[in-house]
Amino acid sequence: MELTEDKLEAVGARNGRKRVLQCTAMQIFIHVIVFCVFTASLCLLVYYIPDRSSIDGTQSPLLPFTTPQKTHLPTSLPVNTYSQSTAEYITAKPTTDTDQIGRLPRFVQPRRYLLNIRPFLYEDDVMYSLLNRSSTFDGWVRIEIECIESTNEITLHADPTLTLHASPTVIGLDTSNDDDILDSFSLVPQYHFLVLRLVHNLQPRKHYEVYIQYSGLMEGTTGFYVSEYNNKKGEKRLTGTTQMEGTYARRTLPCFDEPDLKASFDVEIEHRSDMIALSNGMELSTVELDDHWSRTVFKRVAAMPTFLLAMVVHDFQNISVVNEDGCLIRVWMQPDFMEDADVALNKSKMIQEYYASLLDMKYSLDKLDHVGVKDMAGAMENWGLIIYNERKLRDADNQFITHELGHQWFGNVVTMEWWDDLWLSEGFTSYMEHIGTDHVQPDLKSYEKFPSSTMSKAMNSDATSPVRRALKSPVSWERDSVESQFVSLSYTKGGSIAFMMKHFLDDGVFEQGVQNYLKERAFKNANVDHLWQELTYADKDNGKHNMKKIMDTWTLQAGVPLVTINRTVSNTLIVTQERAYFGFMQLPQPFRERYYIPLTYVHRSAPSTPAKLFLEPDNNETLINVEGAADEDWYLANYLQTGYYYVNYDSENWQRILDQAKIDPLVFSFQNRRGLISQTWDLSFKDIVPREIYMKLKQYFWNSTKEAVLTFDLYDLNLIADRGRASRPFLQKTILEKVNHVYMETGWSETTLIDPTVTPRSHTVMEELDLTSLACWYDNSDCVSRADGLFQEMITNPITASKWRPALRSLVLCNGVRHGGQVEWDLVWKLMHDATDYMEKTRFGVSLTCSTNITALNDFVASLLDSSNELDVIIIIKSLSANPIGRDLAWRYVQTHWDWLCASAHDPLAMTDLIEAITSFFHTRSKLQELIDFSAARDLGRLRHRYDFGSAEFNIRRNIQWIDHFSYQEERFIKIKDY
Repeated sequence: MELTEDKLEAVGARNGRKRVLQCTAMQIFIHVIVFCVFTASLCLLVYYIPDRSSIDGTQSPLLPFTTPQKTHLPTSLPVNTYSQSTAEYITAKPTTDTDQIGRLPRFVQPRRYLLNIRPFLYEDDVMYSLLNRSSTFDGWVRIEIECIESTNEITLHADPTLTLHASPTVIGLDTSNDDDILDSFSLVPQYHFLVLRLVHNLQPRKHYEVYIQYSGLMEGTTGFYVSEYNNKKGEKRLTGTTQMEGTYARRTLPCFDEPDLKASFDVEIEHRSDMIALSNGMELSTVELDDHWSRTVFKRVAAMPTFLLAMVVHDFQNISVVNEDGCLIRVWMQPDFMEDADVALNKSKMIQEYYASLLDMKYSLDKLDHVGVKDMAGAMENWGLIIYNERKLRDADNQFITHELGHQWFGNVVTMEWWDDLWLSEGFTSYMEHIGTDHVQPDLKSYEKFPSSTMSKAMNSDATSPVRRALKSPVSWERDSVESQFVSLSYTKGGSIAFMMKHFLDDGVFEQGVQNYLKERAFKNANVDHLWQELTYADKDNGKHNMKKIMDTWTLQAGVPLVTINRTVSNTLIVTQERAYFGFMQLPQPFRERYYIPLTYVHRSAPSTPAKLFLEPDNNETLINVEGAADEDWYLANYLQTGYYYVNYDSENWQRILDQAKIDPLVFSFQNRRGLISQTWDLSFKDIVPREIYMKLKQYFWNSTKEAVLTFDLYDLNLIADRGRASRPFLQKTILEKVNHVYMETGWSETTLIDPTVTPRSHTVMEELDLTSLACWYDNSDCVSRADGLFQEMITNPITASKWRPALRSLVLCNGVRHGGQVEWDLVWKLMHDATDYMEKTRFGVSLTCSTNITALNDFVASLLDSSNELDVIIIIKSLSANPIGRDLAWRYVQTHWDWLCASAHDPLAMTDLIEAITSFFHTRSKLQELIDFSAARDLGRLRHRYDFGSAEFNIRRNIQWIDHFSYQEERFIKIKDY
């Protein structure tokens, strides 16, 4: 073979002729091998060189580093002196790898944190603060890291609110040389990055230590922050508490703040000697440092993500118990509230032991603290240290205690790899809520009501928005993107998916698969495929389902299916599916989502023996031969309402279902009776099902399913009553008659009361009914008489009344104001002003919103700004909106004071709930335009990812449609029907 090179150098060439090379076959082979090796080496070199594309040239320093003036430092270890290094302020360059933008590189990983932190809460602490102010903290952290791939940079998170007081240091731990190998460091505020450049590369599998001394701000309600309360003596008391979930651990310490970067935590808190410190681990020792400060050292907690790190510095008291597994359980509250702690402690013990048995895995730490803090949004499941809004803990709220305890397994022992799988944590714990509630309070039948509560909410929400995202959707590094995952979809739909899987798998398979999943991924991270793998394995000898193939259609696609079933000849059914949509926005194109749907169905000849099959996404239609059914039989899909889908039938089958419901409704299960009412209510709005079917089902199911029917009747009748004054007296009488029917069966019940200071009234179709409070609200004579008697007892014997359940006190106070006069109003007003307990003061305020005197309500609302530090105004305004004469007043207040309310809200979701509550019965185009104009003129800030006023807007549009198309039909139906 001859190779001709036109541009070969003329070395050794003769007479200017072209150089001709003659090569043997072996020489050609060697050249090819050398070329391939060189190319592969070059590719590997490019791949493994650390990417510095995110670092631009040096700009002005982020921090004006000066020598600290304080001589007393919050540490038992020496503070590093400054090196020649300075901090650069870096602007990140864009990268084309969208999945990794803003994410930490994985060249090193944390193995252990040693954190020392000292909060400065009071003014007499300030003299010790490096920032010379209260509501700050000083700290240092030593982070042991392991090098995974050779690199000369270490990148971790540090929030811009942190102040570094010295140059970090980096030393090797696997050598005798402890020289600092830091060359320089930079801050990339866009991504909250702290980049440490080293004098030489780190070696794989070697361990190093990063040391950083810093200070931070205890502001807002994230990171390490200050919570304030007044005790019964009127003294202001301060608490240092934490909320790290999301991306807020980096506000408390420089760290690797991503959920898959788990590490061990050794924590030391230096605190005032007159206060107590708690963290995730058990306290090992507390020693006095001087006459002002003590240091508490905590037991190491292994394999924990940064968002579960928790600390509370407080002056609370506790009661405790040791459970059957030897775990110390404590409930901590303000000293004035300790009489409320018993119920919460007993529930916590029962549920924790039950979950350990159910999941076949003991709780993994040797203590678990439950702490009530005033300034806290809901609750946070920190490993070993659950922090609640104090109202939830004092009320021993079933939902919150069961949910947060479920997280001790789902989320803490096994943590999602990234925030796009948040539903693995929040969905499973939402499912566990119902199981745990049934264990401690079986009369509530919480699990039986799962389809009508949690699942129906999720389905309705999923069907109303054309842009609703999938359970597993891309999540970027941005704080707002991470927070956008903490919406009801992750909770309610995630729980509904778990509920559906439990029921389409054979008995015991789901439980075994979940147990395997927890054990296989214990103290590690997981993604959704790990769950599918364990469920598939557990099912290998039973249904042999490919869980990934089935469930990817539910988690990677948005929406909820609508299954349509039509009978053809004899007993052959044609079944089709499509994504349901009940919204008002015009779709740009038809939905394409299709799902593996676990279809179950029964028929009249076998009403409790369901047949099962899967509808496959690739089939446009599925033919079913209903075996054993007579020609005149009805058929019913989604037996026990366990599937996450709507169902519609041909008109003949609907009529047969109505005939059966009229003759013997108990042939249908409670879940299916409730589901038929709920689904026809939804489907009728888009004319998929005639409205008359919904109304007749309510009529026929009334005697057997009164509570379920009543929830829908109350909503419908209240809308009609709001439509105009002419029908109001008749409708109010109709509502009272229906409430009386149910109340006669259930009677006065104090155990099922719902405390409106914890869960404000709303009277919507999604609300769990508190029948006793409802009976008093609608003037049932027996209920009102009992409540009046208790009101008089409360006035004459307040000490005894103070020991009643909070929900009972709320009912009695509301009834006293609602059915009393000026004397009762003045009395409750005085009680509110004299109360020193924040929660009791709010309870009195909520009770005042029950008044039927609009002038009194106006005066009360006008006074709220002056008392805002002592009242939960958001709860009060939400309660006011449940009073028909107070709804417009509540709306005007929100419009006028929106910015102030947002600033005072501890939880952004509280504002979204408030808007939905106030607008839930708006039904005019003028009110719709008010909401649209209001939302357009507001900067939603943190709310923009969680809520865009779309849900409230949709509800008003639906109410308008209901008034226009159904209200007169429904009113006529009510007047001629006696049920």
